[in-house]
Amino acid sequence: TCDHTPNTATCNDGNACTSDDVCTAGTCGGTDISVACDTDVCTVQAACATGDQCAPSTNVCFDCTAGGNLLTNCNFATDDAGWLAGFFAPGAGTQTVENGMLAVNITGAGAEVWQVQPRQIDVVLAANATYVVKFNAYATVARPIIVTLTQNGGNYTSYSGPRTFNLTPEMQQFTFEFTMAAVAPGEKVKFEFDMGGAAQNPTVPNTVYLDNLFIAPKP
Repeated sequence: TCDHTPNTATCNDGNACTSDDVCTAGTCGGTDISVACDTDVCTVQAACATGDQCAPSTNVCFDCTAGGNLLTNCNFATDDAGWLAGFFAPGAGTQTVENGMLAVNITGAGAEVWQVQPRQIDVVLAANATYVVKFNAYATVARPIIVTLTQNGGNYTSYSGPRTFNLTPEMQQFTFEFTMAAVAPGEKVKFEFDMGGAAQNPTVPNTVYLDNLFIAPKP
């Protein structure tokens, strides 16, 4: 049979968890490394361990179109229709859709949290009903955001109470529940994210990414 002398040429062993791959004794192999090896934004980033192949990651995203969601365009499949961009001077920035997510690029934080406020209005809630709120989010820097269900107009009234969530550069799923104890307002309810203010913006500019926005009566 035909036989060849093993060499030490560079090669590729097909394993993202090794580097500097070379031929040794007729087999391609490399040095074990520990790096993030799953680049899907919706998964918790897995890291290689002792040269093993990248293990499956945990998906933190969910289907916001199921479960009786009261919001429209919850997953930004094509655009940001239904979601108002709220940059109230001196808050400043842009709101776009990137890779199926709402991207809020903040270039001016303003003095108050409400001065950067993406929102959806005319959400109808029933008095004394309990609601589940869920969403996915991450940011280019570690920072907090506030989520609240408020009266759409008139004097400021938060029906859910302001809820603060801490974002990181890794996608997370957040959830909370509240009971709409107040009498249904004459004006419909506003689902808002408050992202302004110096305390919430340690670095400017920064970008917050939102996806799978959801509110529905608790089953």
